[in-house]
Amino acid sequence: MPEIKNSFFQGKINKDLDERLIPNGQYRDALNIEVSTSEGDDVGTVQSVKGNTLVSGDIVPTGSSIVGEIIEEKNNCIYYFVAGPKTTRSNNGNGQTFSASDTQPTISKDLILKYDGSSITNVFTDVYRYLAVFDTSGGTDLSYDVSAQTITFPNTDIYKQSLVTNMYVNVFDTSGVEYVRNNRILSANGVTGVITLENKIDDLDGVAITNLILEITHKDNKRPLNFEPAYPVTGINIVDDF
Repeated sequence: MPEIKNSFFQGKINKDLDERLIPNGQYRDALNIEVSTSEGDDVGTVQSVKGNTLVSGDIVPTGSSIVGEIIEEKNNCIYYFVAGPKTTRSNNGNGQTFSASDTQPTISKDLILKYDGSSITNVFTDVYRYLAVFDTSGGTDLSYDVSAQTITFPNTDIYKQSLVTNMYVNVFDTSGVEYVRNNRILSANGVTGVITLENKIDDLDGVAITNLILEITHKDNKRPLNFEPAYPVTGINIVDDF
């Protein structure tokens, strides 16, 4: 009995012709297969592929939105571009001015996550805004030293973990009066929770911490990733494994 061999190098489904007339290189129907692109002698052969697996919604933080994604077949993983919940000084997410009743501190960030089927790796994090009130009325107040040009945070990890140098500090009150603007962080001590600023903060001299709000951002609120839920990221490519 003759052996029939057929390659599928054209990668084309042909449903128009009778199945007895379909030329070599094409096929009538397919399910869960891929045509090999090997440089060896198995080029054009059909190989089975694994089916899809439902990924838990817990892959991104609560309130976040996936604005883009790309599959990296080489390493069998997928990258997610994630826009996190955004809080501003004038909008806490509910259309209200940020205040002591909001989460302290509130940290806004965008993420690039890598999922390999079993674990999630944080590839890149852009913490672009940090908001906290000075007077929490709960024993975890912030304080400042005008002469030393420093601001001291409560001695808890949640306050200290996102403090980094070369971000910029703004201090204002609930009525919008600014006392510090675009003052660069020269040093951030993750143990003591003290940040030292580049420029003087004399305008805070004698100002009570009541109603003061601290904002840490990139200079002029410019964001490296700048993900927005309303604007999907398209045309993503992986170049040199990134």
